[in-house]
Amino acid sequence: MSNPPNLPKASFPGNVPGKGPVVAPPISIQGEPSKASMIPLLVAVAFLLISVSLYFLRYQLGGGIGWHLLGYLVAPLLSSLVLGWDVVAQRQGRKDPWFEPKPGYSKLIRLIVALGFLVAIFHIIEVGTVCGQGFVQTGVLCGG
Repeated sequence: MSNPPNLPKASFPGNVPGKGPVVAPPISIQGEPSKASMIPLLVAVAFLLISVSLYFLRYQLGGGIGWHLLGYLVAPLLSSLVLGWDVVAQRQGRKDPWFEPKPGYSKLIRLIVALGFLVAIFHIIEVGTVCGQGFVQTGVLCGG
């Protein structure tokens, strides 16, 4: 009986002759995981608090129409711009595969915008009251 013939070992992808199988390098993370920013939410809360405080401090501030117009602009209008800022920032963040969106932030900002419109109603009423009192005192609408 003779010895079996020496046949070369089959070569497979990943097999290097004489060195054994090649192991793939570990997967390396190319980027840091990033999350949606909380800054727009904090700015929207600050705008709502400013508007509410302007309403409650109206007598300490002199009751002028300017404070009510500022309160009207801050709560609903600037908060709406913050909502747009948040939406754009989260859409741009989705280009990054490691980005973690936070749809809860956008929902909270939407709620803050709705509350801002409710607060704005009170500012509009106060603007109407101040203007009405001025018109009556000067006699513009009374035919005086």
